Amino acid sequence: MLYVFLHTSIRPNALQKILQQKVSSVNTIVFGRFRDFEKQLSQAPPDAVLAARPVLDAQQLKATLRGIRDGVPTTPYVLMSNQTQISTDALGDKTIGTIDLLGRKKMTDFVTRLLKLNSSPRVKRVTKLQDLLPLLQFQLADAVLLSKSEADKIKQHSQLELQITDIDVKVGLPALACLTPRGAPICKQFESFDPTVNAQMGVEKWIK
Repeated sequence: MLYVFLHTSIRPNALQKILQQKVSSVNTIVFGRFRDFEKQLSQAPPDAVLAARPVLDAQQLKATLRGIRDGVPTTPYVLMSNQTQISTDALGDKTIGTIDLLGRKKMTDFVTRLLKLNSSPRVKRVTKLQDLLPLLQFQLADAVLLSKSEADKIKQHSQLELQITDIDVKVGLPALACLTPRGAPICKQFESFDPTVNAQMGVEKWIK
């Protein structure tokens, strides 16, 4: 069994269909919500897990393969706000929107650590990338935290006056943890994926 918890530009069921065709030796389940992923992970441990690197680290799962893009296994993160660029000096009393990778408590700790804050901001978690923009549009968050590549895509297609603030932070790209002997062949199959399939997961290729 391969469990996948990734937030991509395509729907979970579409990603599941792609991966099931490519990794036909085991069943693939793609989760859209953290709580569903975490529950299933504890109740029925899989042979392999594909997730963003912070998710694997939080679950104490060692990455067997790392996804890379532009030659590195990390991606820059930024803050994106509407109309007014947010100051990094006054984030402690702000509401920060973000994709939920780790659950309420761990996600708040993660955001606090990434932003190098002395106190925790209010964190508004969403389950899909598409849900970040409405947080700014309807003033439910002062800024959203996301990868620079996703921020650039959103800004390109939105009519809002979106502002991007660099925060000099990099986060691990998707990685694959092969947990059982049955999971080992999954890693070999990932290494042979073509660029089109890899791009659906936000990486160019996989390395050990």
